[in-house]
Amino acid sequence: MQAGRKLGHENPIYKGIRLPSYTLMLTLARDNIRSGKSALIDAPHIKEMKMGKGYFEGVAQKIIGVPYGLKAILCYAPKDVIFERMVGKNDSRDDYMFKWADFEKDLEREEIIPPEIENFNHIKIDTSQDNEANIRKTLEFLAM
Repeated sequence: MQAGRKLGHENPIYKGIRLPSYTLMLTLARDNIRSGKSALIDAPHIKEMKMGKGYFEGVAQKIIGVPYGLKAILCYAPKDVIFERMVGKNDSRDDYMFKWADFEKDLEREEIIPPEIENFNHIKIDTSQDNEANIRKTLEFLAM
């Protein structure tokens, strides 16, 4: 594998890394919570969120092992901004979506804002908007 090359989500190496990396993030969160600190997990968790609260009340809770308050921050952008960023990034794993029609077809399978987010205590952050305002909004949410 070339240095710096990203693995596609269908790559067996990526699939083999995903679960252990999520387990490690939850274990680190557990250690922080047990030490009386806050824990912030920076990971999409979209598939897990679509499983419903069962993942977070079952799998995550089992690993963390202590009560915790879950707050989700969904970062998104309008589809034209996502497309522009993707094309600008020029990542080979996105080659199949470099045409607008293919990109829109992909969005039919994966919505930008999954409706399941409404089942969780969350905020939505539009990353195409002012960063300072987004940071303020996020900090206010986390402080509640």
